[in-house]
Amino acid sequence: MALRVVSKTLIVVVLDESGSMSPKLTDTLGGFNQFMTSQRQVPNDQGYVYLVTFNSTVKVLYKGVPLDDIPALTGDNYKPSGYTALYDAIGRGVGVALEDKGAEDRVICVIMTDGEENASKHTTLAQVREVIAECEGKGDWTFVYIGENPEQWSRSTGMSHGSSTRYNHHNSEDNYSSANSAVTRLRTSVQKSIKNIFLPD
Repeated sequence: MALRVVSKTLIVVVLDESGSMSPKLTDTLGGFNQFMTSQRQVPNDQGYVYLVTFNSTVKVLYKGVPLDDIPALTGDNYKPSGYTALYDAIGRGVGVALEDKGAEDRVICVIMTDGEENASKHTTLAQVREVIAECEGKGDWTFVYIGENPEQWSRSTGMSHGSSTRYNHHNSEDNYSSANSAVTRLRTSVQKSIKNIFLPD
């Protein structure tokens, strides 16, 4: 009897921690923690989490932590303040995943922000576009954008339009529902990557 091959997915979450997220603190903490709880229920795939938060600077809170071992996100380790170094955070998130990625692993990078870039010091938009194209070209990376102006983001970064959606400022649960749906869709698929992940097959 053939056994189901268990896949391995690196789940990179690039999460806005700028000052504008302060009013959404409680919803963000609850949404992220529920997202992780839901991902623990996905069968036949080993999930490892990379959580990169950003404001004026970038922090790697979790690096390759198995889903079962993820601690809760709390007000002690998520404290919104400062500006939005979005490009730096994407560069860092991709970098930490590349350090660990095995040849058979797949990566899904979820970018979540309620604002636009205004503080990066090390990474430009052109470099973000280049790294997304390079990673997607390998066939085992999926990028997801939940943020402001998704159409413009897709045009400027080269990401698939169907993998970008608008950040809901009034219902944070909706944003994490989108993230959970995208990650679950990849992790329950035999595919290495999925373009236009928010669109039906």
